[in-house]
Amino acid sequence: MRRKIFGLLAACLLSCSPLASAEDMRFVDAEGFTGYYVDVSSIAFGTGEIPEGTAPEEVAEARVAVVKADRNRRYLYQMRFNRRLETYEIGSSEVQAYDTREVLEKSGVGRMPRHYGFSSPMNGIVNFIYEWKAEQERAAKKSY
Repeated sequence: MRRKIFGLLAACLLSCSPLASAEDMRFVDAEGFTGYYVDVSSIAFGTGEIPEGTAPEEVAEARVAVVKADRNRRYLYQMRFNRRLETYEIGSSEVQAYDTREVLEKSGVGRMPRHYGFSSPMNGIVNFIYEWKAEQERAAKKSY
């Protein structure tokens, strides 16, 4: 219950921020004082690196925000996910003061792919991205 209340509170705070118009952050999940969001305006699908002799791998890219309310921090990551391999990589990151959006730290250095498990927040983020994709496809079919 506390998890859902925090999520709603954080979602309300995010939607009232001045940057909310530039982003379309959607709440994914929360654990304690940490909330996970995906900027749906940044979601893109493509093909990852293809080892010789293998089929192309679909990858999803998105900007992900991790809000740590108890520390007044928002961590923004440009991420790439490979759902089949259950991996994610961080392309760039930024640390902000949550209340003012002051940039405290930036890094454009990418990181090697890392595996995520079933109970990882990354799994929830990937599931959210693909559910969002399916919703968009259903909406496009209805508009025809």
